Amino acid sequence: MLKVFAQNYVDLGRSLESLSMSLYMSDLDKETLTTEERKNDEQSAKRELQRLSKHCSQLSLSTSEKLIARAIEDVPTTSRELEIYLEAVDIELKQRLFFFVPPHRAIHYNSQFPETQVGALPLTSAELVRAGNCFAFGEYTACIFHAMRAAEICLRLTAESLPNVQLPPDIPGWHLIIEKIESEIRDMKQLPKTQSRDEDLEFYSAGAAQFRYFKEAWRDHVSHAKKSYDEETARVVFGGVRDFVSTLPARLKEPAI
Repeated sequence: MLKVFAQNYVDLGRSLESLSMSLYMSDLDKETLTTEERKNDEQSAKRELQRLSKHCSQLSLSTSEKLIARAIEDVPTTSRELEIYLEAVDIELKQRLFFFVPPHRAIHYNSQFPETQVGALPLTSAELVRAGNCFAFGEYTACIFHAMRAAEICLRLTAESLPNVQLPPDIPGWHLIIEKIESEIRDMKQLPKTQSRDEDLEFYSAGAAQFRYFKEAWRDHVSHAKKSYDEETARVVFGGVRDFVSTLPARLKEPAI
């Protein structure tokens, strides 16, 4: 997806206007211009065409960019000649669909995460990027769906990090995986009290509680098309999953593919 800002279109419009006005004025003064003045006007038009070509490149207006490249080599000398190129830009612009994303949602487009997280949890992080993009474009239910996909990857990793948990090859439901984690937590409590045991209990207990919360509050509903969600709910869920995932790289790592 091409990401540009409104200023790119403002700059394109200014370049078109400047070029058009320059040659229009040249048409009016054509009979009185000296050879030197005409040469200066041609150089000025060439610079404007180069700027216009740059704007077309930034906006992926490839056909217009190619046409303008020819015009740079053979600069139009009248506004009528220029109209062909301006019309090409106009036609190509009308074939594009543009979205406005307000600033408070735009910050979540292509969300950036710490390198430690991306390195340890690349698939999880990719799902969170998709969730952030959905939020940016107002697709709030899809945002929660991808956030739950990120959480599910971490749920499986959490279970598989326990020595006595072996998940079946087919994908079991969240309920079964959470129960296996909670069973291991109960067994862990019977072990002699040590710092390592206490740290494991804290990590797995907090994780199990969080996964059950995600499951009961959103995962079951969004996965089975039971509900749709608004912006505020998506913001809370996306933020909650993102913050939760950020705590996991110290203990979890996705297997190499």
